[in-house]
Amino acid sequence: MKKLVDGALIDMTGEEIAAFEASRAPGPAPVPAAVSRFQAKAALAQAGLLDDVEAIIAQADATTKLAWSDAMQFERASPTIASLAAALSLTSAQVDDLFRQASTIRA
Repeated sequence: MKKLVDGALIDMTGEEIAAFEASRAPGPAPVPAAVSRFQAKAALAQAGLLDDVEAIIAQADATTKLAWSDAMQFERASPTIASLAAALSLTSAQVDDLFRQASTIRA
C-alpha cells in the first residue's frame, strides 16, 4: 500500500497499513432510541437478566410497576431504564448492547 508524501508515492509501513485498516472498520451499530416491550423482555431473557429485573420490579414503586406492565416500548433514555440498570449494576455500554440486541429480535 502506498501513501502520498510531498507529492511522491511511498510504501506504507506495516503499522501504517494496520492503522489505516482499523480506521476503516465499522463501529458498533447505533443504539436504538426505543425497543418494544417484547424485544426488551426477550433480550433480558437471553442475557439471563429477566428474572432479576422482575424481582426488582416486584419491589418497585407503583409507577415503575405500571411502566413495566403497560408500556408499549422502553426508551433508552428513560428514568425507568436508568434505575433498572443501576439496580442490576449494568454499565451504560451494557445497556446500549442490550438495546442493540433487543432491536434485532422479532416475534
